[in-house]
Amino acid sequence: MKKTEFKKLQEDWYKKLEDSGFQDIETRYLTSWPNSSDFYSTLDPEEMQARAAYYDMATRLSNDFTWKSELEHTIWDYHTNGMSMRDIVRTLNKVINPGVSVKTVFLVIKKYKETMIQLYMPEYAERIK
Repeated sequence: MKKTEFKKLQEDWYKKLEDSGFQDIETRYLTSWPNSSDFYSTLDPEEMQARAAYYDMATRLSNDFTWKSELEHTIWDYHTNGMSMRDIVRTLNKVINPGVSVKTVFLVIKKYKETMIQLYMPEYAERIK
């Protein structure tokens, strides 16, 4: 099939899909994600406020805490900037410390979440043990 034939066939099918009311979720998010409120509208205001408070505390810990190792501090910094555990591992393995696993990142984040709660929310610390 030639490129022009393929394009024509593709246009025909896209037209049929559009006429049927089909919305391609991948295309929608790829073209409108930065300007879309679809994701944010799924969070209620209380949850958004809780997340903001969490990341404020996490940033405070990052700046105020005396870290045992630079690796743990770097993992926490990446976490406070919203980076996923897998992305943290990829970044660390490429740039800083090859051999870091998702489990290591998970355990560091878990450890410092608990530390953060003990420091900044002592009344809540007893309930999570």
